[in-house]
Amino acid sequence: MTMNEKIILITGASSGIGAETAKKFAAMGAHILLLARNAGRLNQIAKDIEANSGKADVFSVDVGGRCWRLEGGKIARRTN
Repeated sequence: MTMNEKIILITGASSGIGAETAKKFAAMGAHILLLARNAGRLNQIAKDIEANSGKADVFSVDVGGRCWRLEGGKIARRTN
């Protein structure tokens, strides 16, 4: 199965199931948007993905209890 040209956003991507899911989808060709609070861990996951020829972008955010959206390639807080 190929995920080429797909973009996948994963919350909780700094550890556990989120990190492993990100790596699996990246290995299938998807561009991964990594979201979690721990920027250091996210950066390490992104390096791991990129070391295996994958694509990943890091967004250090706390999504708990808030509405967020992707706006112009950046995570933006929903205003309404």
